[in-house]
Amino acid sequence: MTGDLIAFVARRLLRERTYDLTVAPAIADCGFEAETRLRARRFFGYLSISRALAGALTIDIGDDLAIAFNREARSTAWRTAAHVFGALFLFNLFSESRLIFDLATLGIDAAAAVFMWRLPDHAAATLPVLLIPVAIVLTRRLGNAVRPVLISAAIVSCVFAAVSVAVVVPSTRTAEHYRQAAYWRARMDAADSPRTLEAVRQELTAPIMRPDQRRARADRNRFLTHDILSRSAGTFAFALIGIAFARTRGWRAVSWAGLAFLSYSIVLFALIEMFLRLYAAQVPAGVPWSRTFALFLVGTLALLVARRRAVST
Repeated sequence: MTGDLIAFVARRLLRERTYDLTVAPAIADCGFEAETRLRARRFFGYLSISRALAGALTIDIGDDLAIAFNREARSTAWRTAAHVFGALFLFNLFSESRLIFDLATLGIDAAAAVFMWRLPDHAAATLPVLLIPVAIVLTRRLGNAVRPVLISAAIVSCVFAAVSVAVVVPSTRTAEHYRQAAYWRARMDAADSPRTLEAVRQELTAPIMRPDQRRARADRNRFLTHDILSRSAGTFAFALIGIAFARTRGWRAVSWAGLAFLSYSIVLFALIEMFLRLYAAQVPAGVPWSRTFALFLVGTLALLVARRRAVST
């Protein structure tokens, strides 16, 4: 790797002041020692550049964290994100209203259990969307907040993945077990002795022994893994959308939101139809990634249009 290429990459990763104070002197020293054509000196020269680049990245990331989570950011961007989180969480709860229509089959006890165990899933589903208000507020407050927004997106993405693996997946499976137990209980002969919901659930969650059941469990786990990873990556797509929407206000922002949702729906529908036609026997792992691809496409196009409008004005 030549010094020019290293400098090009480092300038894209670092702030100009950080680059001039840390990486630029190391590159200059490496270029001077490269004239000796001694491999050992070249190796130590590149090692010094790597150390300088790592230290510079640490400095810049610390500054970005301070910008993204200082007192002013918490009172503006993250407070707005908390309000959006509460509104979206309540909106997601309405998706469980179908339990009311199936109350005769499930029973009050099973409906309550399913509703409670599904709460972590609804809460985690709203986490990536928080980057839209955070990006809008930070960009409008700072003018150029790409780095702090991306740092925030990385943190929210990691939190979403950790919460999904540790809490959401087990709780969602438990909710599905209660749902299945309620259906089995409703099918039992009335002449049989009444069974509690918990007893039926324990019978349905017996250890898997058959090879086909193990394959089905492995396929479900593989699909869940792709779903979690795709949603986690989608956090950065929401950050792009937020940065683009920060440059619009009023009715223009509303029209942009409608157009973005329409574009997202069309792309997502086309991709899912393609995957389902190619893999008719089962739902492929590419379906959750279709959602992420559609989000990135919408975010990138919105960002390009916003920047073009900013340059033209």
